[in-house]
Amino acid sequence: LKLKKEKKKGLFGRASVGYGTSDRNESSLSVNYFKGATKLSVIARAGNTNNTGFGSSEMIGMPGGVGSSKGGINNPSGLNKYRAAGINYSDFWGKSLELTGNYFFNHTSNDNTSQSHRETFFPDSTVTRAQQSLTGNNNDNHRINFKFTYTIDSLTSFVYIPNINFQNTKTFRNDTTEGFASQNSASYKVNDSRSVRENKGD
Repeated sequence: LKLKKEKKKGLFGRASVGYGTSDRNESSLSVNYFKGATKLSVIARAGNTNNTGFGSSEMIGMPGGVGSSKGGINNPSGLNKYRAAGINYSDFWGKSLELTGNYFFNHTSNDNTSQSHRETFFPDSTVTRAQQSLTGNNNDNHRINFKFTYTIDSLTSFVYIPNINFQNTKTFRNDTTEGFASQNSASYKVNDSRSVRENKGD
């Protein structure tokens, strides 16, 4: 079966939206276009279910792909909010040059809160210690890949594969500790400390 050249074109896609308990949500979109040797695909995903990468079923529609959809992101612990998108392009420029390229973007953000409460009893007093930690992580990653194939003849070709990957991260931590002592119906503070740390990196 061989299609006529003018019939080798099409546009198809898929979209999904999901919502669950505790405000959990996820949405995804994929669109594919082809006409002759030209192929263009777009995929996108967003939500807060920790599923930050693209699934294999989504990547199947990315023709001629090079590189990874994850973009090098390491997911922090806890519940992650994320946004991800990718675009893939493939075409012949003239009779000898074939170009394949894609761009992927990932963003994840994460906030965690932990608390602890401890009481120590002595014969004449009680010491109470309360701790709280707030942590936050933000990560943006961009990944660009290209593949140029120039065919000189049936036995000789030149292939050039450049790629660019850059990432921006930001972390935040706020620790608070308070200590109280109770003795003879009297209560007084014995410890109060707080530390704040913030790191940024590219």
